[in-house]
Amino acid sequence: MNLSQTKYVSDLLHKTAMFDTKPAKTPGAVRQNLSKFDGDPMEEVTQHQRVVKALQYLTITKPDMAFVVNKACQFMRQPTSAHWLSVKRILRYLKGTIHDGLLLSPSSHLIIEEFTYADWGAQLVIYLIYLRGNLVSLSSSKQKAAVVQNQNTTTLP
Repeated sequence: MNLSQTKYVSDLLHKTAMFDTKPAKTPGAVRQNLSKFDGDPMEEVTQHQRVVKALQYLTITKPDMAFVVNKACQFMRQPTSAHWLSVKRILRYLKGTIHDGLLLSPSSHLIIEEFTYADWGAQLVIYLIYLRGNLVSLSSSKQKAAVVQNQNTTTLP
């Protein structure tokens, strides 16, 4: 069984006038670190907020977008033009993966698999857990890095 939200994605792309755009191969730009200071403030934030909320809903069947959608959610209160470009990149990715979803398949063996992806440069860690070949849990977070300070001490005689 394939769980997908093809109609929902199609409707979202039509509402945002992104249905006829060129698809993107990834949901986010490599090593893109957005901040609240990037870009110019948007005058109309409601469209941005509606689209990001719709993208949140889509992560149920498209867990590969969870990290970038979470990033977009961090700027919902005061989005900028740079944040909107990031959301449009996610929509372009949806255009290329409109029929993708979660594949649920029966299996006679109880197999639990875990996959971990860590990108130290982007400070990103993603965990995927499969039960009988079906994705049951996904977690993504920023990598926690400890800062070690060099303490130089000098003793005088």
